[in-house]
Amino acid sequence: MDDTSKTNSFFGSATSPDQALMMNAEWLATVSHELQSPLMVIQGYVQLLLRHEDHLSDEERHEFLQEIDKKSTHMISLLDRLLMLARFEAGDIYAHLEPIDLVQLIQQTILKFSEGINRNVSTVHRSINLLPRPDEGKDQSDTILLMADKRLLQEMFMQLLDNAHKYSSITVPIEIGIDIKPAAQWKTLVPDQISTSIEATPQMMVEIRIRDYGIGIPARHHDAIFQRFYRVDMKLTRKVAGLGLGLTLCQHIVTLLGGIIWIESLPDTGNTGSTIHVLLPVQ
Repeated sequence: MDDTSKTNSFFGSATSPDQALMMNAEWLATVSHELQSPLMVIQGYVQLLLRHEDHLSDEERHEFLQEIDKKSTHMISLLDRLLMLARFEAGDIYAHLEPIDLVQLIQQTILKFSEGINRNVSTVHRSINLLPRPDEGKDQSDTILLMADKRLLQEMFMQLLDNAHKYSSITVPIEIGIDIKPAAQWKTLVPDQISTSIEATPQMMVEIRIRDYGIGIPARHHDAIFQRFYRVDMKLTRKVAGLGLGLTLCQHIVTLLGGIIWIESLPDTGNTGSTIHVLLPVQ
């Protein structure tokens, strides 16, 4: 297999050698930029530490090391996403199913994510609300057991929270809702293009909604945002670093777990924001 064939296989949507080469060039430019930026920051702080070590206060050294740690963590995260995508594309990731308390897992993920953004986004601690279920007499402490891969499920939630955080104001909360109904009921409630993927059976399915109140996404982009390396070209998104892999990885994970993922969103008409829906079978 020559290099062009490999590129076509990896990018999938390319239909000609010219398109494959163009996408490969764009991908290399994006990855190079995303890795170069934190590397330059790390190099700058390391050079300051080496050249002016004797003149720096303990507070300054600590601040420099914090920045180096933050940028290193960001680079590791980028590389992890690229490696995970490559493994999904190669069919090298398998779900290790085990009983999981979904509500507990979400609460643990919220805590882990909140600690991260509290450390990295000035001193602002963003609120993430786990909403109660709409069923009368039910609350968010109810146990919902899934047979799923805990690591992959937590990775999916982290990616979705990261997206919601990056594309909405830190002054408003991110909301996570949970609901559970038979598949037959979901088939009548979800959008038409999604309902065809659901069999009208009594099997219970759980929906997880992650909502932000940010800029929103025009309808013409709703299918494309799940494609690898796709980023919506809007004023704010151009300012946010990223490879455009988060939702792609989420779709791979949801598909592997036998579920469905889609977006409900409008462009900014008063911070209506976006809602990512994930529907998973309760086994």
